[in-house]
Amino acid sequence: MTLFVIFAIIAVQGAAWFNRRLSDSLIETWVVVWMLIAVYLLFAVKVASQWEKVIVLRLGKFQG
Repeated sequence: MTLFVIFAIIAVQGAAWFNRRLSDSLIETWVVVWMLIAVYLLFAVKVASQWEKVIVLRLGKFQG
């Protein structure tokens, strides 16, 4: 969630900073790209269910 907020802030601050320096289409592209990155990072984190955690912990110590 923190990475989502950081990338969303980058998108908004960049749009505010580029205002009147670039064309509207470039600003829109900037915002869309950064928001897509933010949404991707938001959904990229997967929470392991309880049985997956047990497997990861047991196999993490496997010496073979």
